[in-house]
Amino acid sequence: MPRENIKGQTNTQEEEEEEEEEEEEEEEEEEEEEEEEEEEEEEEEEEEEEEEEEEEEEEEEEEEEEEEEEEEEEEEEEEEEEEEEEEEEKEEEYDIYIMQIHSIHSAQCTLDTYS
Repeated sequence: MPRENIKGQTNTQEEEEEEEEEEEEEEEEEEEEEEEEEEEEEEEEEEEEEEEEEEEEEEEEEEEEEEEEEEEEEEEEEEEEEEEEEEEEKEEEYDIYIMQIHSIHSAQCTLDTYS
């Protein structure tokens, strides 16, 4: 059945078919645009997820590096403490050695005095 167009004229079957084709083409174009938009949104979401994963990995690496640095610092402190303790022990041994030498010398002097 013929429809009236905008100007109030009756459309022929050919014109109606053309209009239907145009409407179908427009619908297809709209669907394609929607699909493209959805694909773009999905790509953006994937990119965001990848960026988040990369950031998390970087944070984990930084934390690991910090932990390693802390461990190294602790090891260095322990080594320094051990070196200080060894140095103190050497100083004590040296002091004892000097005292023994003085004692021996004093005893020798006493013997020499009474001999």
